[in-house]
Amino acid sequence: MTNSSGSNALIQQLLKAEEEAESIVRRAKENRVKLLNEAMAAADKDLEVFRQREQEQLMEEYNNESVLEDPRSLMLELRSQTFVDDCNIKLKELKPKLVEELVKATLDIRI
Repeated sequence: MTNSSGSNALIQQLLKAEEEAESIVRRAKENRVKLLNEAMAAADKDLEVFRQREQEQLMEEYNNESVLEDPRSLMLELRSQTFVDDCNIKLKELKPKLVEELVKATLDIRI
């Protein structure tokens, strides 16, 4: 019986060791998941900081380039504005005559 009780004690010791090993493995998995989640959160935070910095740099470059516009575009803008101003002047000059002609044509309908 001593052999049997010694054997039972060893089996119990092995079962206890197996439970402890499973507990250690479970805690290790939980810690790994926790560390991965923390790493992902830190990476997301770093990514947001990087995005913000790159966005600011892009906007700064864009603003600097828009200040130093191409002289051709400035010339085109000036010409366009001059053309619009000329058209407005001509409209003011010709508007009374146009209205008069339209009224005359409307009232002098030949049947």
